[in-house]
Amino acid sequence: MNKKTIIFHIGYPKTGSTSLRHFLFPNHKDLNYLGRFDTTINHLKITELLVKLKDNDFENEISQIIDIAKNINFSEIKTNLIADEFIINYSIHYDNDGDFNRTVERTIKRAKYIFDKIDVNLKVCFMTRNQSELIPSFYSNTAPELGKSMTYNAEDILHYFKSKQTNNYLLKRFCDGLKFSEMYEKIANIVGKENLKVFIFDKVKYNFKDYINELSRYLKIDEKTSFNLMKDKSHFTAEMYLNEDLSSNSPFSVLLHKMKRTIKLPKELFKNFNRKIMIAKKLTEMQFGSEYKKNKDKIKKTKEAIITQYDFLKKNSALIKEYYRED
Repeated sequence: MNKKTIIFHIGYPKTGSTSLRHFLFPNHKDLNYLGRFDTTINHLKITELLVKLKDNDFENEISQIIDIAKNINFSEIKTNLIADEFIINYSIHYDNDGDFNRTVERTIKRAKYIFDKIDVNLKVCFMTRNQSELIPSFYSNTAPELGKSMTYNAEDILHYFKSKQTNNYLLKRFCDGLKFSEMYEKIANIVGKENLKVFIFDKVKYNFKDYINELSRYLKIDEKTSFNLMKDKSHFTAEMYLNEDLSSNSPFSVLLHKMKRTIKLPKELFKNFNRKIMIAKKLTEMQFGSEYKKNKDKIKKTKEAIITQYDFLKKNSALIKEYYRED
């Protein structure tokens, strides 16, 4: 009997991970997709423990984590896959609760140890993207102007790229975490180069089919089915986040943008139709509600601020590329 294998798709964020988790991974007949299934919740317990436990706590809970791994519903005939870009995100972006040892390589070391214990081979893959595109896109839905998770603004990021100095640990960790070559070497030293695969998300722009076929061959799934599942889908872009966040847009403008996206993809129009009607009704009520009227000026200023910072990053793409020139 062949040794079971599990693939961890670990990110990066803003490299099409959410679209893959929504449209391809859970719906392909050749995949035994184990999660993550939702955009904001339902991280698998095993990935949460592998990433978040501090060193002493992990040592104390190893036996429990091994039991969780044993209870995974592995398939003998399909590709076993876990996908969660937060495996990287938790380690390069979010506050680590004082755990300065939280790194991607620590998570992968832990995962390999656990799966070796139950005689399952661990493979890892991740997507890269030109950092001058990835950073503005990431900023669009984590920006401090929106009250989101980022603790620094575009000016701070670009100042770091110029000076290579900062007192903000989270800023340095994020920027240095996007050095893909270093990430590759660190993970390859743990699982072996034969068990590590890197995809280039930028290929989507000029040859979407080749990108899907390459991914499908790696996952050992039918290429035609993959293409059909992914084509003509509404993907999660920076434009969407900038225009559909209620903290920086009027409810009507959010509704209008959602409608424009739907019109472009008529095949998607009647999917979850009742939910779409409910959202439209809610946004209409909000437009005429007292809360929006009270915060109208604040929302307008927030939109101006986030667009200014986003454009600042886009206009300084040469500086970003220079910082990552060896990558």
